[in-house]
Amino acid sequence: MGRAEEEIKPSWLWGLYAVALVVRLVDLNGQMWADEFLSLVRYVRLPAWDLFTHFYSNNQHPLYSLLAHGTMAAFGEAPWTLRLPAALMGVACVPALYALARRVTTPREAFLSAALLALSYHHVWFSQNGRGYTAIMLGGILCTTLLLDGLQAPKPRTFILYGLVAGLGAYTHLGMVFIVVGHAAAVAPYLAWKVRPVSRWVWPLAAFPLGAAFTLLFHAPMLGDVIDFFVNKPSPAEGLATPLWAALETLKSLAQGFGGTMAIGAVVVLIIGVVGLVGLLSYAKENPLALALFVAPVLITGFGVMGGRGIVYPRFFFGVAAFAVLIFVRGPFALAARVKALNGKPVGEVVIGLLLLASAASVPLNYLRPKQDFEGAMRYIEAQKGPDDAVLCLGIINTIYEGYYEKVCPKVWSEQEIEAAAEGHPQAWVVFMMADYIKHVNPEVMTYVRGACHDMKWFSGTLRGGEVYTCRIPMTASEGTEH
Repeated sequence: MGRAEEEIKPSWLWGLYAVALVVRLVDLNGQMWADEFLSLVRYVRLPAWDLFTHFYSNNQHPLYSLLAHGTMAAFGEAPWTLRLPAALMGVACVPALYALARRVTTPREAFLSAALLALSYHHVWFSQNGRGYTAIMLGGILCTTLLLDGLQAPKPRTFILYGLVAGLGAYTHLGMVFIVVGHAAAVAPYLAWKVRPVSRWVWPLAAFPLGAAFTLLFHAPMLGDVIDFFVNKPSPAEGLATPLWAALETLKSLAQGFGGTMAIGAVVVLIIGVVGLVGLLSYAKENPLALALFVAPVLITGFGVMGGRGIVYPRFFFGVAAFAVLIFVRGPFALAARVKALNGKPVGEVVIGLLLLASAASVPLNYLRPKQDFEGAMRYIEAQKGPDDAVLCLGIINTIYEGYYEKVCPKVWSEQEIEAAAEGHPQAWVVFMMADYIKHVNPEVMTYVRGACHDMKWFSGTLRGGEVYTCRIPMTASEGTEH
């Protein structure tokens, strides 16, 4: 990658880490979204022993639930205490990525990679999401760094630590297993190709069964529940969260992350694709091991989620997104170094700088709206409904309104249940979310609601497809319907 560069001044690094902390703490106490509410109400509030010994669903994120249980016990129940572990691990991803990048590239590229992560709209969003996704990314970064260190200077403790970090990551979310399998797929051929004598293979290869052993150890008290859930409880989103749907959602999310439209998202994807390809080819030539450790987990994650429960959400790839940042940042620098007309010009700095500015400008969009606007819908109904009107929750939104906000909102899931719950009331106000999901799993009730409802309104947030809907259904008078 050309001449040696001076190391980045510690003051610049600490300044970057301070910025990463600040943008993740701003509005950390903002309104939560559905998965956060459900995690809090159904799991985090449980006694720690129950969280340690039972696996209720893949929404639980066992280690994260225990950490959030601890922060809430220490500081009280609030959105910010639920999210604090995610925020701190999100901040930790920034220096961890810089440390990883310094092992494979120049100080300047490493700093810009860390800066891009620190000021990423999406990374800030997930750092303010009381779930375990930043923990998976942090685990993936640390495990990759440990493998590179261990393969360069083999020490048993390095690979033992790899196994421990991998196990903790999997204890947070089993998606970490795909990263570890990807690492194994990358390391095995590297050992066969590069490392002699064969006796030097022992500890590098031992890292992966150690990761499996730690994963089983941490899950041992709940292992029966885990197996039962993934074997016997298919996802109701199967057939809805398809690879094509996930690809389109990724495009829309990229557009949202840069404050633009789908057209801007398409342009961003095109730029990322072209520049990323140049970066990928550069790594393939100069550090194929690093490239394999970056790419194999992405591929294995893709195959794993598609071949597992049959559902694909873009967030499943969040844990490996840091590797894409490293490859992308390499692109313009590699291009400038190889094109004679560009050699010596700050092409890389300009390209990444412009993208960094665009990303940083989008970060405040996280604070302008809640992730999902349950409270806006609640205030609207309270302002509009009559004293004798019924308020009904269609589907799992009932857990949020009754379990968290302590509002009377009976759960209904069919035309008959709606009419029975509204009997004796002049009209019923229905509140629901995830309309596409409801339409997929229960089309009959959605057809009824859309036909019977008046004054349909929706309240948007930053979560794509997470609109909260309200409408009223007259029960005692005949009115024309709105479709």
